Amino acid sequence: MLSEIFFVHLLSEHSSTSNMKRILLSAILAMFCTWCLQAGETYTFKNIGIRNGMSNGFVVDVAIDKRGFLWAATESGLNRIAGSFCTSYTAENSGLLCNALTSLYYDAEKDKLCIGTQQGLSVYDCRSQRFTNLTPKDGLSCPTVNGMFPAKDGRLLIVLWNGNIQRVNLDTYKLAKSCFHTGKASRSVCDDGKGHLLVGHIYDGMSVVDTKNHRIRHYRH
Repeated sequence: MLSEIFFVHLLSEHSSTSNMKRILLSAILAMFCTWCLQAGETYTFKNIGIRNGMSNGFVVDVAIDKRGFLWAATESGLNRIAGSFCTSYTAENSGLLCNALTSLYYDAEKDKLCIGTQQGLSVYDCRSQRFTNLTPKDGLSCPTVNGMFPAKDGRLLIVLWNGNIQRVNLDTYKLAKSCFHTGKASRSVCDDGKGHLLVGHIYDGMSVVDTKNHRIRHYRH
């Protein structure tokens, strides 16, 4: 109703042909806005926390697997959420490496959930429901995992607190012996598929790593 009144008002005050296009556009916009308000949807939020069985209410990362389960990493363990039901995985009741988690990455092709922790990397095989853990004893260059991202060659890129980027094969769980050394605490990495890694640092801009010759260019504000 408001849009129709607005349209009539515009036509009554502007009758010249040169203004007709502008008037028509304004009227259409007003009617569209009115329709959006009338057709607006309401959303219901569901809160899931400790009362539903979560190990902790502070969630550091989430992931969804191909079965529709929501996985939530906390500072007190891993949680698998289905509707309002939650199953907690901790170092005490499962093969999880430690309870202080930092990040999650789900590989849909391999059906494996990668869990970054402050003591290394845990990989949960969703098919066999078993954990495999990688620590500095297995060749990880730093115990604290800040993030995990896919590489174009099928391996997983592990972003470590000491600034290193290390690769792991999720089929064999073999870690690459060589790392890309950025020298800066990092949070994220992206493989551009052209022989470069784009690395985001926590405090000092970003770097571009040439994976062929290991040369690094730093970019700051």
